[in-house]
Amino acid sequence: MLFSKNVVHSAFAFLGVLLSIAALFVLGNAEFAAVAQVLIYVGGVLVLLLFGVMLTSGYTLLPQKKSVTISLLIGVICLALFTALVYTLGNGNWYTFTGLQSQDISEFSLSQKIGFLLMTLYVLPFEASGVLLLAALIGAAVVVGRK
Repeated sequence: MLFSKNVVHSAFAFLGVLLSIAALFVLGNAEFAAVAQVLIYVGGVLVLLLFGVMLTSGYTLLPQKKSVTISLLIGVICLALFTALVYTLGNGNWYTFTGLQSQDISEFSLSQKIGFLLMTLYVLPFEASGVLLLAALIGAAVVVGRK
């Protein structure tokens, strides 16, 4: 990571370091710290680092020839996937899961308690913070993209 002259390669090496630290947390029986490491640092900080590097350092791709057949093939694949998604959502057996609402969570591990509370009692603030972070990321990309 320190000896690479390409900043993007260094960022991906940093990804490996962060994932290795998460693996050490797992080996130390600190599964919540490992999940937090992956979600916060790998999923957040590193993605922001890569966005910053690619948007500010003049990172450009070589122009590619546009092929009509490849574009048509991609369009057909996307249409097939969209059709499968609509079919699956339309024919799904949707029901409300209420099995864990009445269960005593005192016997859960710490990670299970946090996950249970985030997905039941605190689901609205959890989703709102995700939307707020997404808006901040889009705003940062717009500000950086202006010249």
